[in-house]
Amino acid sequence: MGAIGMMGPMGMSGTAGPAGPAGPAGPMGMTGSTGPAGMGNPGPQGPAGPTGNGAYGEDINAFAGFTAQLTDGNAGGRDAMHARCAAELPGSHLCHISEYQLANSATLVPASGAWIDPSVIPHAASNNDTTFNSAVGFGREDSAFNCFAWTSSASTGTWSTTFLRSDGVVQATSSNTFPAPPACNVQRALACCNGAPKTQLAGFTTVQPDGAGATPGAGRPGMHAACNAQFAGSHMCHIAEYLRASSPVSVPATGAWLDPSVNENDDTVTSGAARFGRETSSFTCFGWTSNTATGTWSSTHLDTDGNAHLQSSNTFPAQIGCTARRPIACCR
Repeated sequence: MGAIGMMGPMGMSGTAGPAGPAGPAGPMGMTGSTGPAGMGNPGPQGPAGPTGNGAYGEDINAFAGFTAQLTDGNAGGRDAMHARCAAELPGSHLCHISEYQLANSATLVPASGAWIDPSVIPHAASNNDTTFNSAVGFGREDSAFNCFAWTSSASTGTWSTTFLRSDGVVQATSSNTFPAPPACNVQRALACCNGAPKTQLAGFTTVQPDGAGATPGAGRPGMHAACNAQFAGSHMCHIAEYLRASSPVSVPATGAWLDPSVNENDDTVTSGAARFGRETSSFTCFGWTSNTATGTWSSTHLDTDGNAHLQSSNTFPAQIGCTARRPIACCR
């Protein structure tokens, strides 16, 4: 075989073949620096939020006015007083003193004066320390100085009451005052407030359990469940909740079950300060598990005058006790 000859010149390039498949992505590069802020104008204001639902403390105070209709101290109960306010001044209720004073009303008091509930101190050394002054933490006094919860027009015997004088001064008088002052038989306007507390009365259940509860053996949760079943989102009231709701709804003729309340000294109370909580042991038919009327028992219910009553086996004369069948007062 002879020697290999010299390589000839390179031929012309052929046409390009089809592209091959893409290779895998490479690693991500480092994040760049933040650019300058834009210079656009602010956007339009958003829509208004929903209306608030009140407050736990007496920090929403508003005075609605005085009723044109006069009444003596026997209006038929506190719920009836609230209803009289609401009828003339929609959305209002009978003021208590602290609520009225905190509203700083410039409305002149009628010449006849005006009925008003006294207030209560939430952290008092005694169970229900009535006050005629004002502070955000004060609540509604339920029993003292209110013509027996606005069910009495007495001018003799035993009575006590509270009213605004025409000069705006709060006057508390009783059958022990000397010389004898104007009593519960005087015709006066009502002082009506329309601040909205957070607690509201949802209503009274149609079921009427005895003290053993709406579901025997379920105790307080069963009572809450009965409220929620009829009034969605509600629960069994305790006294302070009910009083703070300032409800004009009449209490059923049978009365209604509810829990007592407790103050900051852990004393059982029947008044309506925002800082009062739920009493869960005393005066609850053993936690809503007992329907006995013999031996030892204690219970709490609303009477038709809108006042709460604590009763027990020591009450004289003997009461019907935990055997009673009553609807449940339900709050939200």
